[in-house]
Amino acid sequence: MGRLLYGARRQVCQTHQLKNIMFGGRIPHFHKYADRLSVSEYIERVSEGKIYDPVLTFQLRNGFTVRAILENYLPDDEESLAYATLMEWINH
Repeated sequence: MGRLLYGARRQVCQTHQLKNIMFGGRIPHFHKYADRLSVSEYIERVSEGKIYDPVLTFQLRNGFTVRAILENYLPDDEESLAYATLMEWINH
């Protein structure tokens, strides 16, 4: 289902000749590693495939890249410790 939704997003972007898709994405497993990794280290390890994060891993596998770390994105998100990633897909 998720792949279909992401594919539909890309199709809309291509149909309307938009430059890119950008959004904030949660990192819900970060709280499991926060005592030993900074948020940037966690994102790097997920990007390298050394750590699995159900949201970030899925987004990376669907062609999105991390452009920035967002602080206080969802203040009540205890799993992500209020952090998120700014994700981008470029329409080529």
